[in-house]
Amino acid sequence: MGRRLDLSALTDDEAEHVLKVVQRDMKLRKKEEDRLRRLSRAVIPLFGPGAGM
Repeated sequence: MGRRLDLSALTDDEAEHVLKVVQRDMKLRKKEEDRLRRLSRAVIPLFGPGAGM
């Protein structure tokens, strides 16, 4: 994620809070990507090519 945020107008406490929110968001996105990857691996054999449908 190559984006940069300009936090210079914020207080140190505000900037720290923003950083924590962004870090939490990144963790949640990673967790969701992993969940979807596992789900995809479970579903493809059921409905993918050659599944008999």
